[in-house]
Amino acid sequence: MENANSDEDKRLKALEQYHILDTGYEQAFDNITTLAGLICKTPVSLISIIAKDRQWFKSAIGLKLKEISRHISFCEYTLACDDILEIPDASLDVRFQDNPLVQHEPHLRFYAGAPLIDKEGNHLGSICVLDKLPKLLTAEQKTSLAALAGVIMALLEARKNQYIYHEDLNFQIVKRTKELEQSLSIIQASFTSTNDGILIVNLDRVRQSYNEAYLKMWDLPLNVIADDNQQVTIQYCINLVKDSNEFLDKINFYYANPTAEGQDEIKFINGKSYLRITQPQTLNGKIIGRIWRFTDITNRLELEKNISFLTTHDSLTKLANRDFFIEKINLTIRLKRNFARKLGVINFEITDLNLINLRLGYEAGNQVLLQIAIRLKTELAKNHLIGRVGGNDFGVLAVYETDHELLVLVNHIIEIISKDYLYNNEKLQIKFRLGISVSPDDESDGTVLLAFAHLAMRSAKISYKASYNFYSVELNDFVSAKVQFENDLSQAIQNKEIYLVYQPLINLKTNSIIGVEALSRWKNSSGKMIPPIEFISVAEESNLIILLGNWVIEQACLQIKLWQEQNIKVVPIAINISNKQFIQEDFEEYLFKTLSKYKVDPIYIQLELTESILLENIKLMSEKINRIANLGILFSLDDFGTGYSSLHYLAQIKFSKLKIDQSFLRGISSNLVNQAIIQTIITLGKKLGIITIAEGVETNDQVELLKIEGCNQGQGYLFSHPLTVSEYERFIKVKHDL
Repeated sequence: MENANSDEDKRLKALEQYHILDTGYEQAFDNITTLAGLICKTPVSLISIIAKDRQWFKSAIGLKLKEISRHISFCEYTLACDDILEIPDASLDVRFQDNPLVQHEPHLRFYAGAPLIDKEGNHLGSICVLDKLPKLLTAEQKTSLAALAGVIMALLEARKNQYIYHEDLNFQIVKRTKELEQSLSIIQASFTSTNDGILIVNLDRVRQSYNEAYLKMWDLPLNVIADDNQQVTIQYCINLVKDSNEFLDKINFYYANPTAEGQDEIKFINGKSYLRITQPQTLNGKIIGRIWRFTDITNRLELEKNISFLTTHDSLTKLANRDFFIEKINLTIRLKRNFARKLGVINFEITDLNLINLRLGYEAGNQVLLQIAIRLKTELAKNHLIGRVGGNDFGVLAVYETDHELLVLVNHIIEIISKDYLYNNEKLQIKFRLGISVSPDDESDGTVLLAFAHLAMRSAKISYKASYNFYSVELNDFVSAKVQFENDLSQAIQNKEIYLVYQPLINLKTNSIIGVEALSRWKNSSGKMIPPIEFISVAEESNLIILLGNWVIEQACLQIKLWQEQNIKVVPIAINISNKQFIQEDFEEYLFKTLSKYKVDPIYIQLELTESILLENIKLMSEKINRIANLGILFSLDDFGTGYSSLHYLAQIKFSKLKIDQSFLRGISSNLVNQAIIQTIITLGKKLGIITIAEGVETNDQVELLKIEGCNQGQGYLFSHPLTVSEYERFIKVKHDL
């Protein structure tokens, strides 16, 4: 502390020798601060001296203060620096964010100061520039500011020497003048090389000085440059700007108010934009003219425009984002109150986008979203606002007069989206659904209208040819019940309310059990049985099917292990696998980890896939099926004959079994068409070496006909209904005893 006090005493004594504190106005110092502001492009520039308990300004441009308390001084920190101290944004700097000069007028944000250091290393004060906006100085500006600090010290040294060395005054003046000339040459170079256009005129509006940037900026011809009268220049310039009246009014205002300072934006006809800054020029405390500075802000405005676009639009599709879409709904509602028109919000969802992402990668999903956006913009953008309001959700805002108009638009959207999509030369189809809400019938708030449209969408059926629903109050109860059902199902899986039953597969020749099919059943906490057709469809739609499917694999493997430990005859268990579950990247890993966990031989697990798997990426699916089959797991193609049924792909994929859908067995004795279909499927199986299984066998007549045609296996209530574990164990014992 003693050293600190000693250094401060030494600094204050050195300061006294310059006899600068509380001296009067001097033009030389004002010229330097004016140049500092021009070079650094700031509205405020100061020459400050740090006394014992105050900061005193020898010169102040743009700040109507003569001194401030030292404890709130920015320059106080410059005393500890040997180089430029720069504070890009004082509001973010813990040293200054609570400073009254930051919190209140003049609301300073930027500061840069070069220390005034004498020959003995004493820091006397600074020359500094300040702004109400955050910024950074260029290296050239910093060099110029440091040079100006040297000029000021030269003036101060001259003042000091005037008091000390009266006899050698002329010598000192000559010496310091040379130093000034050298430093001012640096300043002049900065003035000349700056990208800002600078013009200085006197009170008679006669041009006194300008730089090259000013001439290039305004593209002034020789005859205009040759005439010093600014009126000639103004007459030429008004032909370059978009708003000539405003341009001229501002000029006349500042000349009518000599002390006024200000800035405004000028837009050129050629698309350029410039920031015009002006302030009075003073000499010996008197106004002698006006300084004009022009900064090219075209790129900055374009950047701000891009930033504004990014905050209101989706980065991928360039459509309005959710917040902006809702904002536009609210704006449209306010505007249409004076017209007898309705407003409709259409929300549609790509329901299988996640499957596309999993199957082909996120680039494929993005391409689908982009193609949708392009189609919508091409077909609808002229008359309707389009937005991407969620990851796989789009919105369309429609203003219409009749309900027929709205329905035509909805059907047009369905037509647009239903067309195939291309990715890497592969045609893709997507599933989607739509919901519609209407203002003022449903609501007059954008957020609520979009939410209502989303509710309506959730209740619509998912398909390749989308269906749609209009919002109604009843939908609230429907959707709530649906969400509750999904939650109940999720809890049921975790709480073991779901259990497996097993329906035997019978060899039609020997009448022996050669396998079972695992089927899920749900008995809820209140003891009520929930039909599989209800909860399986909900699981498929909500992606709970993956959790449920993995649980079935785990339970089947566990049951095989238990039967082996109990010396009960083990037969292969067939498990239904949904497309969503099968295309998961980690499906194979999970399957074989589970087999390993329970030490189950792969021959005891068979996987049943539906024909719709062939609508997925056939190359990837066939590789995956064949890869798993090569490790010993058999595959069945379920419900064969009801869907895609491509014979070409049957030759490529290792399906071991074809399951004939039960719909073909109904009325088989009298239905010749069904007989022909069954005969064809069985014959196809024989030719390809694939076992055929008939589902839904209920009568002996069906069995006899299937035997005649050569069907290998059967499954149905004639043989057994789905059995619990204990029922199955009794059933297999009876079969064994027979």
